[in-house]
Amino acid sequence: MNCWYCQVNQENWVDAVEKTMYCVTSRHTETKYLGTHTTRAAQYSRETVRIPRCHACKVDERMTVIWAIAGGVIGLFIGASLANLLEHRPLADPGSGDLLYFVSAVVAAVIAGYIAVQIRNARAAGTRPKRIHSTKDFPRLKELKAAGWTSDAPSA
Repeated sequence: MNCWYCQVNQENWVDAVEKTMYCVTSRHTETKYLGTHTTRAAQYSRETVRIPRCHACKVDERMTVIWAIAGGVIGLFIGASLANLLEHRPLADPGSGDLLYFVSAVVAAVIAGYIAVQIRNARAAGTRPKRIHSTKDFPRLKELKAAGWTSDAPSA
């Protein structure tokens, strides 16, 4: 069987993606101690779906995450520096505009993370397999979702 994501390389079950799906089978509420204590419980079924993936697709996904984090960290620094320049105050000044620091740092981090991923994708375009499918398109996951299953663990 080939890798689900690129459909080119041979699958490697060590690198497979595992998704756990849940389905509530029953819920009940129980009142004890003359109505002063109520407990709720849910019983559910759980199924782990293994999606075949090759080592190259696993490495590609990991590198994309690393580039996004690195870009975000650089963006935080750029955003904080930009806020510092706009405020004309020393970076260590505790009274300076904290909200401006926060907003500009977050915006810069998101933009820098996006740019870093785009740069990484452009650099690696010829050396990595092209992703044809995504995790959400895997047939067994689609069947379970259609039957009411979810990837979030149920709560009482």
